[in-house]
Amino acid sequence: MARAVVVTAAQFSTYDVSKRTLMQRGGLRDSLGTHLLASMVSGVAVVLAASPVDVLKSRVMNSSLSSSGHQTGSGYNGVWDCVRKTIRDEGVKGFYRGVGPYYVRVAPHVTTMFVMYEYIDRGVEW
Repeated sequence: MARAVVVTAAQFSTYDVSKRTLMQRGGLRDSLGTHLLASMVSGVAVVLAASPVDVLKSRVMNSSLSSSGHQTGSGYNGVWDCVRKTIRDEGVKGFYRGVGPYYVRVAPHVTTMFVMYEYIDRGVEW
């Protein structure tokens, strides 16, 4: 649930701001190219916002107890312990491991979603 809130907030807010900024300051018109650029910026925001949540979730899930009751993985005792150990061992960049492949996965979804949104919002008149 937390991840969905983070992703949705990041993608919708940054898409709108990016589109307006590209049009007002960048001199672009309200076109397919502008929508593509704004959605790519939105994809970057999604990755930067959601990556820490995904890293923490994966690490905590992978450090659970085995069927015999022994600790597996890195031995995190919850999310805050994982945050503390990640910062201690890797710094803040530890929360952004794998952002390149993550963006490659997210970008087509976000781009398609916003281009279709604009297309539908205009009553299919491109």
